[in-house]
Amino acid sequence: MSQGELHSLALSLFLPRAAAPDSPFGFVVIDDPVQSMDPAKVHGLAKVLHHLGETRQVVVFTHDTRLQRAFTNQELPVTVL
Repeated sequence: MSQGELHSLALSLFLPRAAAPDSPFGFVVIDDPVQSMDPAKVHGLAKVLHHLGETRQVVVFTHDTRLQRAFTNQELPVTVL
């Protein structure tokens, strides 16, 4: 598996648990999730994070601007600090 595939696998295990109705947390913090991801995966992750953001506060730390561009290109609302 490539590094990007491993990151995608890790997120696919983590995000459903964090978003579960019985999760005590109203937020999710993710550090540099798009590292080594191809553009299609970054695009898909933006959609997933947008959907997750409907019920949770989502905080992403990254120096990579591809995720922000994926949100912008899909016209998904996002706040970037």
